[in-house]
Amino acid sequence: MEADDQGVLLEVFGRIVKTGPSHLTGLLDIYILTPEILELLSDIYFPTLRNCIIPLSDSTGSFLRLHPNIIRLVVFNESLPSFDMPFFLTTPSVVLPNLVAFMGPHTVAPVLLGSQTVHVSVPYDPQSAHPYLPVISVLGNCVPSLVTLVNIVMQWDSVLPVAIAAHLPALSSVKIRRISSPDAEDNLPEFLWSLDDMIRALPNLILLHIVLDSPDTSGGHASEFEHVRRWGDISLTFRHALLPSGTIWTCPAHNIWCPGHADAADWLVKEVLCSTSLPPKSLKALEALLGKEQLAEYSAFHDLNRDRG
Repeated sequence: MEADDQGVLLEVFGRIVKTGPSHLTGLLDIYILTPEILELLSDIYFPTLRNCIIPLSDSTGSFLRLHPNIIRLVVFNESLPSFDMPFFLTTPSVVLPNLVAFMGPHTVAPVLLGSQTVHVSVPYDPQSAHPYLPVISVLGNCVPSLVTLVNIVMQWDSVLPVAIAAHLPALSSVKIRRISSPDAEDNLPEFLWSLDDMIRALPNLILLHIVLDSPDTSGGHASEFEHVRRWGDISLTFRHALLPSGTIWTCPAHNIWCPGHADAADWLVKEVLCSTSLPPKSLKALEALLGKEQLAEYSAFHDLNRDRG
């Protein structure tokens, strides 16, 4: 479609919307696709609007200022991938006192000031070597109620958990997702060890996700099992981990960890049956996970192979 035709259509659309807002008094959700459409709607008030997905543009602030009762807000850049925001743009100070969930670049963080937000998802500036500290400090100052933080990163950088530990001690859920990047250094092992101090600084931490676009099984179950047990020793509240192999680890009793993946469960049965260092409760946890009959089958199979060996 030619640019002139698009302009005509937008003008017609704008006239229709501006003459009929009275028919939209029950509008709860809105998804605005482009900055041009947002500009057309930026001075229209929708009294019942609660859930909002809008592009980041010069009209973002004025639209949000008209709708202080928004509960869930996503701000995106329509021309770039979700993690690659135009970080030079900021929004004027806007108070959204009822906001509980936000996803968008840290430059829009002023909209969180004074809100009751508990869930935030932040893609960091990929052009900055260490963007985490200024972002996390802004969130710490703006959102004291924050309990869930989702971090979208381009590389494993120990600066991130250090910043989280320093500024967001009330978090109960931390998720860090690395987007595939050909330039990213593969320093995952060091990054996992760097999480110890963060976990120690978050007394309410229950859930930790460290994930890749594609599962990384190079570290093996033994390495992940070592990590979750060490973190369980550090934190009395820590109960759930999703780690780079794609395995979900859960803790049914203090520092007794079980994997959700079938292959990992098979590995853990052998680990428990062979180990003299794991607590007896580990066997009880496996019974709860697998059932007594299946655990007995695993044990018999393991004993048979050990005798043959």
